[in-house]
Amino acid sequence: MPTTDYETLNANIKKWIGRVIASARGANAALKQFKGSIKKKYGAPERVSLTFPKHYVFVEKGVGRGRGIASGKAKPNPAINPAIAAHIDELADIAANGMADVAVRNIF
Repeated sequence: MPTTDYETLNANIKKWIGRVIASARGANAALKQFKGSIKKKYGAPERVSLTFPKHYVFVEKGVGRGRGIASGKAKPNPAINPAIAAHIDELADIAANGMADVAVRNIF
């Protein structure tokens, strides 16, 4: 159980990362190495990183052997950007509420 406001905020962000990854993998099961992490400074979340191997760009664009973008055979299968776009407002709310809790606790 998280004990500080930062731990609670970090836990909520980790849950958000899990939802984004699940959403992307639900749209494209080939995205098994799509990962997320939180960079912290003094315990406070400073950056959320979503990482994936470079070849996922080709998976997203639908290109591969004999299927170039201009070939007409490419069938895009976007999963990463739509997953992030669908959940980005939720991350903003998590950050705003979490940092508000931290500010209130520091005032009192």
